[in-house]
Amino acid sequence: MYDTPTMEAVNFAYQPKRFASGIGWYFRGPHHPTHAQAAIRMKYHSHRDLREMQRIARLLPDEQVLRRPWSPRYSKLWKRWLDNKGPDIVIVFE
Repeated sequence: MYDTPTMEAVNFAYQPKRFASGIGWYFRGPHHPTHAQAAIRMKYHSHRDLREMQRIARLLPDEQVLRRPWSPRYSKLWKRWLDNKGPDIVIVFE
């Protein structure tokens, strides 16, 4: 019945350090979260969102992206993902 794991079922960990550095890819400016702030902000994104952030972050090393003048390329990838991903399903247990 469950031959191929879905994206949600695969064990996945996205580090707050990577999340904090990835913010520079998507948003212009010098204000990036600390690792502690990143750990908190990650809770506002779904598992699918974090996987997409990781996919985008693997396109090039940080040094190549952040050394150049900021480009909206990765911001556009992120915004396109948000527009096309569809709703997140939330299950709440009480």
